[in-house]
Amino acid sequence: MVNPFLLGSGIGMVLVGIISVVWWKRKSGVEMNVFFYGGIVWLIAIAIKGVMDYTLSPFLYDYFSLYGILALLVASGVYVGLRTGLLESGISYLFVIRSRLRRVGWKEAVSFGVGFGAAEAIFLGLSSFTSILVLVMFPSIIESLPMEYQLQLISQLELGTEIIFAPILERAFVLIAHVFAAALVFMAVRSRKIGYLVLSILYKTLLDGILPWLSYTMGAYDIVSIYLMEIPIIIIGLIGYFGVRWLRPRFEGTSITGKVKLGLRKA
Repeated sequence: MVNPFLLGSGIGMVLVGIISVVWWKRKSGVEMNVFFYGGIVWLIAIAIKGVMDYTLSPFLYDYFSLYGILALLVASGVYVGLRTGLLESGISYLFVIRSRLRRVGWKEAVSFGVGFGAAEAIFLGLSSFTSILVLVMFPSIIESLPMEYQLQLISQLELGTEIIFAPILERAFVLIAHVFAAALVFMAVRSRKIGYLVLSILYKTLLDGILPWLSYTMGAYDIVSIYLMEIPIIIIGLIGYFGVRWLRPRFEGTSITGKVKLGLRKA
């Protein structure tokens, strides 16, 4: 029987996204469209990833699997990580530098990152909630799956209710990571120093690049393993938190000041 309380993980992830936007909007007073711009860039990046997953990714995974599990883990980690870094930070950079966002202040830079991370949290939360809800209402669907997937899915669905906090915790720290990465992008544009963009790309490469290794070494079939998998994500999120604190005085110390009327058209 599917544990209906697992629906709480999806609800929690959605709340992480909504609460972060509402809180920062009230604290900063930034226009809502800046948050939407961050969400739009996330949507563009995830769409490209989706296309790659149906075209290039299977070919690469099949190729490197011929050289053993170690080669597959290293190659998939580099591929997944660099893909995320280049797409998410790269597209953000192009979006910012080609719009009036390139002239905004610190609060707007953070708002863009919050919008980016919130869009991801809400999307993943809704996906999780919908998937669990369908299985709660129609558990017979599980029987139609191949036996290998049935066993894997059942083992996850039978986990205790306390597991719902793992994805919520992950989304909170990943959102912080998105804020730091976005702030680095804005700093690269503002300071005209490409090193900040490179740092943003490398930071996001690390964030996603460790996922294949974590999935292989720890698995996701018991509560302890799942929470252990969150520790590296939490550490990277904390790096992002202190990174934001480190970056803010440098950002505000640059020459562009004052409010800017926001829009997508280049000034």
